[in-house]
Amino acid sequence: NLLYLAKIFDETGWSLLAEKMIFRLEKSIIKHPTSFGIWASGLQWLVEPVSEIALIGENLTVALDEVLGAYHPNKVIQASLTSNDDYPLLSQKTPTDRLQIYLCRDYACLQPVSTVNELFQLMRRK
Repeated sequence: NLLYLAKIFDETGWSLLAEKMIFRLEKSIIKHPTSFGIWASGLQWLVEPVSEIALIGENLTVALDEVLGAYHPNKVIQASLTSNDDYPLLSQKTPTDRLQIYLCRDYACLQPVSTVNELFQLMRRK
């Protein structure tokens, strides 16, 4: 949860704390993955890149349902009708008359796409 919240709010201190906790348990996680499932998931976040997905604009409900319904591990999703400076992934993104879907890594975003299929194509390339 700490890793997830660190990613949502761009809190480096929380991320560092979570990393320390995971690395202290690393040997146990690897040796007994079924006993440390949540911790193993956290370890995966540190090893594999996390896809940061932001949906901005009108009519985002259907697209959000599609993104949530697809299996893509290691992802964080934020959605809003408007830009929201309280959440780094939604900050400084200007909505247009059509839905914009951003794929980001470490808050560096690619050019937005307008369909979920285009998003999934980008995710397969990364």
